[in-house]
Amino acid sequence: MPVMFNKKLGVCWRRRNNRMISKLKQRLSPSWQTSLYASRFLSGWGDRLWQFVGAIFMMVLQPENLQLVAVYGLCSSLSVLIFCALIGSLVDRWPRLKAASVFLA
Repeated sequence: MPVMFNKKLGVCWRRRNNRMISKLKQRLSPSWQTSLYASRFLSGWGDRLWQFVGAIFMMVLQPENLQLVAVYGLCSSLSVLIFCALIGSLVDRWPRLKAASVFLA
């Protein structure tokens, strides 16, 4: 049976039972989950809002048709489709701090 040890929290647990969850509940405040969920919600909301505002701005630039907005959406979707797997594999191979500083800068 594999034994996992988390150095940061000082928790040793076995996969068969849920000791780690009970240890985490004892060490962490109860509001950490709420803060995590709120942070994720606000981050996603901000990203989608910027995408929406960018499309509206492009509609103001070229109001007679939606070709500019369509090209922007196509380029955005294709770049995610092409580079998402590559960046994900690099993040998995590199140390976390280095990957975050390279890809978020």
